[in-house]
Amino acid sequence: MSDALKLGDVAVVKGGSGFPEKFQGGSHGLPFIKVSDMNLPGNQRYIWKSNNYLNTTVYNLLKPTVFPRDTVVFAKVGAAVYLNKRRILTEDTAIDNNLMGVTATSIEPLFLYYLLQSIDLAEWVQPGALPSINQTIIEALPIPITDRKQQRYISEVLNAIDSQIDATQALIDKYTAIKQGMMADLFSRGIDPDTKALRPRFEEAPELYHETPLGMLPKGWCVNVLGELASIASGITLGKDLSGVRVVLVPYLRVANVQDGYLDLSEVKSIAVPEVDADKYVLQYGDVLMNEGGDFDKLGRGTVWREEIPECCHQNHVFRVRADTRKLRFDYLAYWSASPFGKHYFVLNSKQSTNLASINSTQLKAFPVAKPTLEEQEEIESRLQSVDGLLSSSKDELHKLNAQKAGLMQDLLTGNVPVPV
Repeated sequence: MSDALKLGDVAVVKGGSGFPEKFQGGSHGLPFIKVSDMNLPGNQRYIWKSNNYLNTTVYNLLKPTVFPRDTVVFAKVGAAVYLNKRRILTEDTAIDNNLMGVTATSIEPLFLYYLLQSIDLAEWVQPGALPSINQTIIEALPIPITDRKQQRYISEVLNAIDSQIDATQALIDKYTAIKQGMMADLFSRGIDPDTKALRPRFEEAPELYHETPLGMLPKGWCVNVLGELASIASGITLGKDLSGVRVVLVPYLRVANVQDGYLDLSEVKSIAVPEVDADKYVLQYGDVLMNEGGDFDKLGRGTVWREEIPECCHQNHVFRVRADTRKLRFDYLAYWSASPFGKHYFVLNSKQSTNLASINSTQLKAFPVAKPTLEEQEEIESRLQSVDGLLSSSKDELHKLNAQKAGLMQDLLTGNVPVPV
């Protein structure tokens, strides 16, 4: 192995070309990709299709650099969400001037991809009017494995686990779509108590439905605002002056802990609160937690607290909704808030700014809830929990695979662990 071998010795590193907006678009010709095309969901390694094409006339006018298939591309400017995406071209493609392409000459192309994926490019951004990654830095990256057979072996191992990751992500996407479809049906048609099946649609059996503020719902269902069915409270306000006040230290949930349908308790902070006030902030089993604000798709998301941490409190940007269980089941409420009906309400009634939105307690109390009998609420919960179980196991598997891949990359790409040939 030669310690002196650098990426620029085994690959061609180039920046992309500028494409004036008037030339962007098209449906045929030479594909070109932009930074926004890099932010694909999941663990996709390849760019299969472009959103923009250059016809022959425009190509002859602009004369952009054309990168061959198997070139690894990445953003050289922008936020870390873009900088740390790597994609492999599947056909000859032009790339814009905010992207950089690395084309293998005497290195295995797939090994090149994983080598670049293992590096945090955000650490190499150079300061300036437009912070970016310098081409010479990429060219100077060391090549830890120089034997082509070893490179192929490492690529095959990592590609195999990536294929498992892709398959698992596809399952998660499938179950998520199934759940959304189930929610749309269950919260508009409900479950017939005799047949235990979905009621016929309104168009098929209008006699089974009646008009409500939420539209046509099954007879026997009523609509109440959340304030009539639950108590709603804000939490601890951070930054208060507690000088001279007797305090206790308590764990508390932040916005970051309340995710979309689950809790992220990997980091739970503690805060000092007045001893006399501590009890009123303590969460109880079955409390539904809803964030005050965030991205549009996360507004009003409901996550059920099940006393995962004893004597845990919540901050003021996390609402605690405590359902009156004689009228409303807390799991049903959490599902209802995440349903198309819930999302529609929160988006329409939120205070909105660029990419963010927020709701206040008054709007939350006015949130309309379609309320079948407690028995039917439980049946609806059960149907949704069945698909949630499949989602949860698939997400656990994805987490394990990603951890396994990270370990393999650390072992194989550094040259520290012997690689069989």
